[in-house]
Amino acid sequence: MSRPPGTDTGALAYAAVTLAAAHEEITAIACYTRTGRTARMLASLRPRVPVIAFSPDPEVGSRLALINGSFRGCRWLLTSRTGWVV
Repeated sequence: MSRPPGTDTGALAYAAVTLAAAHEEITAIACYTRTGRTARMLASLRPRVPVIAFSPDPEVGSRLALINGSFRGCRWLLTSRTGWVV
């Protein structure tokens, strides 16, 4: 795992990845993201568990899906106006 980023979001992401590494019973990290930045930050820390991102903006989900191949073990859940879409 790399150095923790110097922002509040970065500190929370680092803490989530550290907790997931320390506790075997954690099976995924979930985050809410409006821009995709939080999900990308979590994925950049290479957690041992998948990252599940929720966003109210379908375009954000589309962008995350495009970079999904760059981050091993990440899954993205997108939202639509009618509800959640997997």
